Amino acid sequence: MKQFLLYILLLCCFCLNVKADNVKIHAIVFCNTDDAKIGKSCQSDQERFVNELGIIEAALKCEIDWLNVYTGGECNKPNLEIAISELRCKPNDVIFFYYSGHGVHAAADPVDGWLPQMCLNYQSYDQDKFVPVTYVRDKLASKGARLCLILTDCCNNDADWVTVKGLVNSEGKSPSTMEIDVERLKKLFYESRGTVIATSSKRGEVSYGPESGGCFSVAFWDEMYRIEQGGGSADWGAVLEATKKRTLQYTNNEQEPVYKVDIDGLNPNPQPNPQPNPSPVIIAVGEKELGEAFKQIVNLSSSRAERLNMVNAIVRKLFDPDAQVFMVGRNLTTKIGEPMNITKYLEELALSKTVKGVNIVRANKSNTGKFNNLIVSEIR
Repeated sequence: MKQFLLYILLLCCFCLNVKADNVKIHAIVFCNTDDAKIGKSCQSDQERFVNELGIIEAALKCEIDWLNVYTGGECNKPNLEIAISELRCKPNDVIFFYYSGHGVHAAADPVDGWLPQMCLNYQSYDQDKFVPVTYVRDKLASKGARLCLILTDCCNNDADWVTVKGLVNSEGKSPSTMEIDVERLKKLFYESRGTVIATSSKRGEVSYGPESGGCFSVAFWDEMYRIEQGGGSADWGAVLEATKKRTLQYTNNEQEPVYKVDIDGLNPNPQPNPQPNPSPVIIAVGEKELGEAFKQIVNLSSSRAERLNMVNAIVRKLFDPDAQVFMVGRNLTTKIGEPMNITKYLEELALSKTVKGVNIVRANKSNTGKFNNLIVSEIR
């Protein structure tokens, strides 16, 4: 059975003299996507997390750094330690750490005993390489960011998985920031001050995660979706209470989340409206070179003619000539339009006036070592 523990830690120490247009989101993601039992579930968790965070970032017009994505064999302790140790933050930045994979509890742990150890891609005989969430919490808290979120989606045993029917799963169209209630997101991410901690189930309970993703993760993003659409309450306590009720619903009352909200109140001096990003955000699947290439194509500091002139060189370097691009909706499954040749897609992207972000959901390579198909979700 997939033992699923979601831990959200928000550590807010506001620096009121920092301009909001300097806000940057540092995302660190570790997902055990190669695991024979839970790999598909972990991949679904990773894809949903990346897509939903990208939509929030585009709506808030803050800056995101999305190169610290570790999946499969890269989901290991050395990479985790390096990613955290090399992280450099400014006082108004946001850190978002996410893990999906196996996890365990140390029964003899007298401190923070409800928090898991992340197994990463290791087996039980390598338990000396497991990483406690408390390590991540303490290290990230020392980085001096204004807001720190830690979500861990941990698995540990086998059982039948339940079916999750979330709100986001029904969204087959391309996500649009025009439909988002940005002011409600600002209340959560810019104006709240304090600490929020949540875990997906009471200690001793199992937590469920089908191939479409962990039940608590789906419930959390469903509630964030409601906030974006003007429903629910833009308050962390209300968000987590609604998430708890959704999780109970999705698991036939077999999984009850536990949380604690310690919000001192609203920031008395909320930041002014941030300025638009200089270019649309590109969220890649751990492929740094691919992400950088897409950034060049949409960089608004270059003219359209300059961006168009980049296309052929990028295609020759990174893609098979007949590589295909498949566009999907917010649910990451519904296909939008017909597949496009990579050259045609990049040319249209270079000329686009409406694309605010591109989430490269999956990128596959042929035996030539070059990419032969991409699955993308565009944020407009």
